[in-house]
Amino acid sequence: MFDAMYFEQDGKCLVCLDKEATVVDHCHKSGRVRGLLCAGCNGHLGWMEQSGALDRALDYVAEGVY
Repeated sequence: MFDAMYFEQDGKCLVCLDKEATVVDHCHKSGRVRGLLCAGCNGHLGWMEQSGALDRALDYVAEGVY
């Protein structure tokens, strides 16, 4: 599975599109694999998702509040 996903993603992280994808990212609620990320993006995304910061950040950007 990892090798096929890595090839499909050209070895790049699906979030930053820059660094090498080395981590299998998954949904903590369903267990479903979402894709491959670099370690940095995986850690940040996990924290943002679990703390609720991801939803707040998306709302912030959508509202255009700067």
